[in-house]
Amino acid sequence: MLPQFVILGAQKAGSTFIFECLKEHPRLYMPRFETEFFEDPFYNSSQLAELEALFENCRTDQLRGIKRPDYLPRPECPARLKLHLPQAKFIVVLREPIARMISAFFWYVQVGLLPVMPLDIGFERLTDGRLISRYPQAQDLIEYGYYYQHIVRYWNLFARDQFHIILYDDLRADPLTTVQRAYQFLGVDSTYIPAFLEQKPKQSVYAPQRLRWFAFANRHFFYTQVPYAVNQIALRPKASRLLRIPYYGFVAVDRLLLARLFHAQRPVLSPPLTQEVAKLYREDINALEAALERDLSVWRR
Repeated sequence: MLPQFVILGAQKAGSTFIFECLKEHPRLYMPRFETEFFEDPFYNSSQLAELEALFENCRTDQLRGIKRPDYLPRPECPARLKLHLPQAKFIVVLREPIARMISAFFWYVQVGLLPVMPLDIGFERLTDGRLISRYPQAQDLIEYGYYYQHIVRYWNLFARDQFHIILYDDLRADPLTTVQRAYQFLGVDSTYIPAFLEQKPKQSVYAPQRLRWFAFANRHFFYTQVPYAVNQIALRPKASRLLRIPYYGFVAVDRLLLARLFHAQRPVLSPPLTQEVAKLYREDINALEAALERDLSVWRR
């Protein structure tokens, strides 16, 4: 009763959209929430029963799958997945690194891992190390974008035909075809059309007032910050669901009031900072382009 396929990520690249579309397919079964089993500090190779319990309601004619974007960049995860799921299939969704980094930056602020600040100031302090020295978790914003480095760790342990790579650009341009190719990769009916395709994308939060509101709600009522290594923090939902109830009140107030009062468009990173960050990923993008045999020139622009 172990997983047969895994959505590895990447974070803020569209993996949740793929997850929802796969979960809807009648021949696929996925737990409702992300599965953290193979990630520090929660991995214990002797506790497979906890992982198997996630599939107690899975039918025998369904394929079992899990999702966890942090599995892709975490160096400890490939060997653990190889140990327990050597024949698994893996789905990876990749997004242009700077766009992914910007999206992740605002999500980190929203969940209380970073303070509220303008995008350019945040990225300037991120690239010169000042932000990381005070908020070490911010290093992930940069590290998570080195896709080729992360994928190679998996390719060194698994056959390449066990991987299906999706580009965020394809997902935006033709979501149905992209999702159906994922169905085909998993060996299920690829003509299935998921209803989730009609869902409007979840709106990101950029207004400082709303970011502060959600940061407070997340810190106190939804997430627990769990230190697990030197300067590393994991976010975990509070164990008691009763403690999370006030959080949904905060969400309702935001939807009914704050979202109408405080409007903010997606901020644009200044050209000098864009060029500075682009230098970080240039070699990795070139290597990924050669490995995937896909034109990624739009990422370099």
